[in-house]
Formats: sequence, structure tokens, C-alpha cells
Amino acid sequence: DELIVTYFNKAAEQLLGRKSQKVIGQKLFDSFPEAIGSIFEDKYTWAVKEKKFVSFQTYFGLKPYENWYDVRVYPFENGISVYFQVITEQKLVEDALRKSEDRYRSLVENQTELVSRFTPDGTFVFVNDVYCHFFKKTKDELIGKKWQPLPVDDDLPLIQKKLQTLSQSNPTVFIENRLLSGKGDIHWMQFVNSGLFDLHGNLLEIQSVGRDITERKQAEKALRASEEKFS
Repeated sequence: DELIVTYFNKAAEQLLGRKSQKVIGQKLFDSFPEAIGSIFEDKYTWAVKEKKFVSFQTYFGLKPYENWYDVRVYPFENGISVYFQVITEQKLVEDALRKSEDRYRSLVENQTELVSRFTPDGTFVFVNDVYCHFFKKTKDELIGKKWQPLPVDDDLPLIQKKLQTLSQSNPTVFIENRLLSGKGDIHWMQFVNSGLFDLHGNLLEIQSVGRDITERKQAEKALRASEEKFS
């Protein structure tokens, strides 16, 4: 119950700033700086009491919050073994990725375009609010599910054929097609579809950014009608 230290390696010396000869024979939590000892005590006590392995992540070091560690506690018949693995770099990458994703989401949620991301089989992994509003769908109805907006007439084969041309050498495809909005109105849309690939060239996701070009299409149609009448 007292958790007396019987082994203390060089890495532990560097981590805690204590020499092994001053730690071995002492209580485990007396070996930790006072500010961090309480962080682990409950975990270790639980592992010993329940005789079960426990793993958790935390930060500590000679300077407060200096490094992140993956801590693993293995209880055995007469005590416990404690292992620390430095994961500071991993945590920094995770934090940078999370901030990048937060910035991305903030950016696309403020766009006027319809933004979505989906896997090659059509499963949504992201849709912005504009997309949901246009099709009268909620994010819960879309993310993690397969759903296709209703194209008009024979536009669906065109869409599928163009998406199949996505590759690392042709990572972006522009498609103009008609869609039915959630209100049942017909809109002409232009979608910029960008493929996201792994290192082997396999298509992982497609990001689609669409904008309403109905007014432009109507103007083009009126212009053609006018030219034909003039001719």
C-alpha cells in the first residue's frame, strides 16, 4: 500500500530530476514534485486495489506542463510497474490539427457556397450550414449517411461520369447541373469537386463546393433566344 520504489532508471532520473539512490526505498509519491504527485495517486491506488492495468495521458516535467506523457501502470502480486512514454510531439501535432480543423470549419461555415465532403461511396463526412439550408436537411440526417440531391432529367449519369475521372493527375472536376432544392425549386449549380488522395493515389474523400448559377443560366438562355430571333 505504501508503494515503495525498488527500481528507478536513468530516464526517470531525467524526467523527475531525482537521483535513483535518493528515490529507491522511498515512497513512490514522495519521488514526484508536489505539484504533480496528486495527479497520479488516484490512478495508481486504483490499479493496485483493483489489480488491473490502467493507462492515461498527462503532462508534467521539471517545468510545469513542459511535456506530455503516456503513463501505463501494470500491477503485479507484490507491487506495480510504471512506464512513461514521451508523446509531446504527438500532442503538438494533434493540437495543430485540431486548430487547423477549427479554422477550416469556421471558414466554410461562413461561406455562401454549399460545402460538403464525402467518401467515394457517397457517405458524408462534412456539410456546412448553407448546404443543409438549401436542401432542408439537418447535419444529423446527412453526416455518416449516403444521400444524393435529386438531379433534374438525365444529369445524374453526367455527374457520376465526371466524378469517376478524379485522380492525382486530375484532382479537380467542375460540374454544372440542375438540382431540386429542399423547396422543390429547380436550380442550376456549379460544383468544384476536389479529390483528396493517400500516398498511393487512392481516393479518400471528395470535397465539393457548389454555387448557384441559376441567374447566369437564365441570362444565357435569354441571350440565345434573342440571337435566334434576330437571326
